[in-house]
Amino acid sequence: MDFIAGTHDNAAVAPAQPDRRRTERTVCEPLRVRLNVYREGTLIDLSQGGALVNLQSEPPPIGTQVTLAIEWSERTLHLPARMVRSIARGVQNGSAAQGQTEYQVALEFLTPGADAASDLARLIAVQTRRARAVDDDDATKV
Repeated sequence: MDFIAGTHDNAAVAPAQPDRRRTERTVCEPLRVRLNVYREGTLIDLSQGGALVNLQSEPPPIGTQVTLAIEWSERTLHLPARMVRSIARGVQNGSAAQGQTEYQVALEFLTPGADAASDLARLIAVQTRRARAVDDDDATKV
């Protein structure tokens, strides 16, 4: 799959909390996500402050409040969030004459409930351990 740079009407960046980008992010395994129930995609990375996802359909406008549903370990974690950034990317699939457009979307989490916050912390811990194990495995192959 090749990415072709593109533009998107929602490519603006909404004002955000000053410390949102300082939160340590964890690269995740490709977990299935849904944005407002019907927009499907894949989780790219995750932090206590937000998430980066790839969507297959055009996202809502920047600044819109949404619900991010992350399917993980036989459960679905629902997190209130706000659209911060959206970048359209053309994807060429092999010899297909026409590629499709994917949207890389940055979300800032709003205050989740206590259970959701606990599940988010657990998901981040599991994904961090997984990423470190992969890094350790790659280091032993060198």
